Amino acid sequence: MNSELFASRGSGDKCPRKNIPNELILLAYLTVLHGLMFVYDLTHPNLFLNADRASTRIESIKKFISLPHEHGPILDFVSSNGVPGDYFFQALLFQAGGQFLVIAGQVSLLLVSVLALYRLTLIVTHSRKLSLGAALLYAHLPASLVYAHLLCSEAIFDPLVVLGFYFIVRGYVQESNHGARDAALSGTLFGVAALVRPVVAPWSLLLAPWLLLGKLPYRRVMLYVLMSLLPVVLWMSFMFSQTGKFSMGESFYDLGHNLYGRARTVFATMTTESRDAAETKLSFLADGDRRVLSLRAYLKLVTMYPKEFLKHTARDGFVYFSKSSLEQLTVHYFHLGGDEASNDADIWRSQADTEGLWVASVQFFKKHPFIVLSSIIAALFLICLWGLFVLGASFVMLNKGKIFDLRQRTVLIALSIFPFFMFVVVALVSISVPSRYRAPAEFAICIIAAVGWHFLRTFKHHALPSRIAAS
Repeated sequence: MNSELFASRGSGDKCPRKNIPNELILLAYLTVLHGLMFVYDLTHPNLFLNADRASTRIESIKKFISLPHEHGPILDFVSSNGVPGDYFFQALLFQAGGQFLVIAGQVSLLLVSVLALYRLTLIVTHSRKLSLGAALLYAHLPASLVYAHLLCSEAIFDPLVVLGFYFIVRGYVQESNHGARDAALSGTLFGVAALVRPVVAPWSLLLAPWLLLGKLPYRRVMLYVLMSLLPVVLWMSFMFSQTGKFSMGESFYDLGHNLYGRARTVFATMTTESRDAAETKLSFLADGDRRVLSLRAYLKLVTMYPKEFLKHTARDGFVYFSKSSLEQLTVHYFHLGGDEASNDADIWRSQADTEGLWVASVQFFKKHPFIVLSSIIAALFLICLWGLFVLGASFVMLNKGKIFDLRQRTVLIALSIFPFFMFVVVALVSISVPSRYRAPAEFAICIIAAVGWHFLRTFKHHALPSRIAAS
């Protein structure tokens, strides 16, 4: 197999090792690391709520736990609190053992997902060192370190996405007898993840034709798609039977409210005269009392003000691709700068939208120079990571059959697309795109960047594609 060349050249992998498996070393190290962080959690219990919407989420969890076992109150709650995964899984853990059981459960889920990332990388590269490198890189990114210790949806959503990818890749690339089971399990994991954050729901529809082109049997692809959509369809059907509305549930963070908020945010950057005219049109198209905007009305506003919406999306792109999320570790977890820094970090994006990225960053720097300087260093590291990602993706796409077989290449290209998929979908349906929305795709970035690093170190051993050689 061509991938064996990839494993042997420059990777240092020879015969199967008889000493301690990398998975065990990885698990032991991360258990110690997060065990120490758990001790820190025990001594700083208030930090558990230093996450986006954590105060709202804990209120929802407590209300859900205290609901009487009657149909009416339960229906009123689920129909007004958005997607069930935003509170349900953490509520089960919280009811059983409080916030520290929630943290322990989230850390366990993270560890399983890192091991899945290791094995996923091993499947598509056959390199133990490269797989270990990708797993360690992912495990040390700010989002991976912090979110499992906070009350946030990423702590549930991100590992489900990684595990969903792992099972579809295992059944697809390895051609095992359990391929159908892996496809069903992968689809189910993506479906459950969509109940936490619906932004991932379209992914299976995008991936399905790509898998078919990669020679995955039609029945397995359809099984994967059906199982990924089933949890969402069942939940929306239940909501329709109870409320008459085919939706995921209403809340202040549902699609209609987000589209309204995105339009308001875009218009806030305009001059006074233009803003007044735009907001008049917004109030005419929207349900003003509920501050909800339909998708059709939102698209109409986009066609009226394409330049303004494009500028806002460009700001989203700058944050998504260059902001490292180190503030999650320095400000929200270790609480450097105290409550003032935490509050300033929370309003930084709104200031950036209205006053400009440079002005907002300078104002934050004047108050918290160390935090900004550390974030700049982390941003430079992230830019280098994206550089390796681009190199790895180019290497995969231009080496047809030379290093990877068809199925490995199909998977690696899908992983290369996933970070951009997340950005596009979130930019379409959210008020803005903070860097934490990149977290679900960071495992894919690490895998492709590891491939890029391998190519950078060993490019002289590989037959260069004609397009590169010619240049």
